[in-house]
Amino acid sequence: MQITEDFMRDPYPVYARMRESAPIHFSDANAGRTWFIPRYADVINVLRDDRFSAALKAPGFINQFPQEHRAEFQPFNESIAGWVVLQDPPAHRRLRQLMNKGFTRQLVATLRPQVTEIAAGLVDEMAKRRSGDFMTDFAQPFPAAVIATMFGVPAADLKTFISWSDDIVLFAGSLRPTLEVARAAQHGLLSMTAFFRALLPERRANPGDDVISLLVSVRENGEQLTDDQVLANCAQLIVAGHETTRNLVANGLSTLLRHPDQLEKLKADPSLMTSAIREMMRFESPLQFIRRVAGEDFAY
Repeated sequence: MQITEDFMRDPYPVYARMRESAPIHFSDANAGRTWFIPRYADVINVLRDDRFSAALKAPGFINQFPQEHRAEFQPFNESIAGWVVLQDPPAHRRLRQLMNKGFTRQLVATLRPQVTEIAAGLVDEMAKRRSGDFMTDFAQPFPAAVIATMFGVPAADLKTFISWSDDIVLFAGSLRPTLEVARAAQHGLLSMTAFFRALLPERRANPGDDVISLLVSVRENGEQLTDDQVLANCAQLIVAGHETTRNLVANGLSTLLRHPDQLEKLKADPSLMTSAIREMMRFESPLQFIRRVAGEDFAY
């Protein structure tokens, strides 16, 4: 399987052919070290197989480049190695349990009015102009503004955070990244981490209801998150939350416009929104690939 412009524009016909022809396909992605597994049952089996590792993905981002360039990106590797999504059990379980303590129903309830206000404000701005580009004017700024609120990021820094996040996501999600893309991602990640590091002392001394304050105060069975774990996963949450939500919102609207009967059904019964969002995530996923790295050689 080759990564072409046509595939990037519309991968679904390729997925269908792969599912019909074989359970596993070799690809030229990631310097020719990638296998695609397209069938649902096989994907579930891989995700449950301890021979496949999420933690080994961290060095994999940089190891796709020639040896002479890898030392340059060691700071990037060291930073993302602390992301909860790049941990294997049991470390993943312990870290996730601690982080979950910071994301309470109370936090969600507290944020709901602010999220509603942000969404309404963006829609009002488009309505005043009587025109707009949905991706630029809503899908892009909406999750960024919500995340900035969650983390207590000043509005003046919002555009900078979006730029850092976009650079990291472009690299992490690229099947053929260039050195320039990797350098921009490293700059964005290190800059974001430095910004949060400067906030930690104040948030420990005067905790608020923002995510950073919650994460630094989490305790369970005598354990708490280290500063490095807090910093790494603040960056991860911003990157993951911004990109996936942006794409979900845009893909969701596009899907509804292409299926007007479903749009009318949703407008007639807004209580269907929760199930509609879940179906949009399935039907037009904002995340097309889940990567794992084989920890040993074996026949599949």
